[in-house]
Amino acid sequence: RLIHAVLPRMKRINRGSIINVASLGAFAPCAQAVQYASTKAYLVIFSEALQEELRETNIRIQALCPGFVQTAFHATDAMRRFHERKIPDSLWTTPGEVVACSLSSLSRGRVVVIPGWRSRMLGLFMRM
Repeated sequence: RLIHAVLPRMKRINRGSIINVASLGAFAPCAQAVQYASTKAYLVIFSEALQEELRETNIRIQALCPGFVQTAFHATDAMRRFHERKIPDSLWTTPGEVVACSLSSLSRGRVVVIPGWRSRMLGLFMRM
């Protein structure tokens, strides 16, 4: 709904950026998180397809796919089975690192963006 609302004006002025927040979980089936993973996978494909449709414009679309980010996301009731301690410290990123990676990648025209080189490697393996 949001993209549908803003895209006509972006097309008229021939510029703009849309960042869809997906997840590293988009690249692998996640038991106990079927709706989450499938929705994030949809966002990735949707973003890639939309960017292809807009390739002749100055509008940039991005699917931001962070892995483990140091936020309160994992402290919710829905994530009570998740144990943060099982994830190596090297796989965690900060919100600031995610934002910086997203914005620098957007200016370079990258559509699917996974912040953090370790998460990127993990994402490559997951996409295979």
